[in-house]
Amino acid sequence: MKYSEIIQTKEYKQDWNCCTVVASSVIFNKPFGEIQKFYDQHGRKRKQGYSGWREAIIELCEKYNYTYKAYAVKYNYKNGYEVRQTKGNGSYIENNAEVLCKLKTKNSLNISNFNQYLPKGDYIMGFNGSICHVGAVKNGIVEDWTDGRRYVICSLFKIEKNENVKCLTKSLLKDFESFGF
Repeated sequence: MKYSEIIQTKEYKQDWNCCTVVASSVIFNKPFGEIQKFYDQHGRKRKQGYSGWREAIIELCEKYNYTYKAYAVKYNYKNGYEVRQTKGNGSYIENNAEVLCKLKTKNSLNISNFNQYLPKGDYIMGFNGSICHVGAVKNGIVEDWTDGRRYVICSLFKIEKNENVKCLTKSLLKDFESFGF
C-alpha cells in the first residue's frame, strides 16, 4: 500500500503514533488494518508508539516470505559515516560486518539524501534525535510524512521479497509438459 492510501483509511484515522504500522503496511504491501491487528497481538497499544518494532519486522518478514538485513549508521572519525550491518536487534557484528555504503562527508545519512548513498530498494528506517520515528522507503521512494525533510537515519532494515519456489517450479514443469516431458 502507499502512504497516501493508508492515511485515508478508517483504521488509520482512529489511531496515531502508528508509524511502525504504516511502514510495515507499505513495505509488506498489506492493508493497514491487517498489520494493525498483528501489532495489537504483539503488545502495541492503539494511539501509542511501539518500541519492539525491530523484532516485529523480523517476524513479519518470516510471515510474509521476505528476507532482511539490519544496518546501523555508525560514525568513524577516520572515514566518516558508514552504514554497517548489525544483528536484527541492532547490536553490532564485530567481525566481517557488511558495509552497505560509506559517506565521505560530515553530514549524516538522512531522509533527504539517502538516495545518493543507498542502493535502490525497500527499507524500513529508524530515526532518533528530535523525533523517534520509523518510516518506509519503497523502490527508492519515501512513503512517509518525513519525505523531503532532513531527519537523521540511525538504523534501517533492507527488505526483499523471496521468490516463491513452488510457483517457479510449477511454471517450469508446465513449460516442460508443452515439450512432451
